[in-house]
Amino acid sequence: MQTVHAYSLTAAESRPEARGEDVELPKVVAEEALALINLNTEDKMTEPPSRYTEAGLVKEMEKRGIGRPSTYASIIKTIQDRGYVEKAGKTLHPTEVGDVVSSSWKKL
Repeated sequence: MQTVHAYSLTAAESRPEARGEDVELPKVVAEEALALINLNTEDKMTEPPSRYTEAGLVKEMEKRGIGRPSTYASIIKTIQDRGYVEKAGKTLHPTEVGDVVSSSWKKL
């Protein structure tokens, strides 16, 4: 028999494969019919990307080397004045114009 390292995210901790221990798998030959013992389904919903706050945007600009500390406020004001983003609460949400401009830049 071949030994395979197996694990399960939903298994009880008492099972060897749940603890990340080696488990021996039975021999299987080609075209052998196998019986389904269990089938679990899960609904998983994706979430939209989190939006930047002004502070988060400044941090991202610093990381990417965009602007200087003295220009961060004017950059944020410019993208708001041009209608690329709208401020909703503390977060900045892209407008349709902002989405078009962003996708155009990604193509370059």
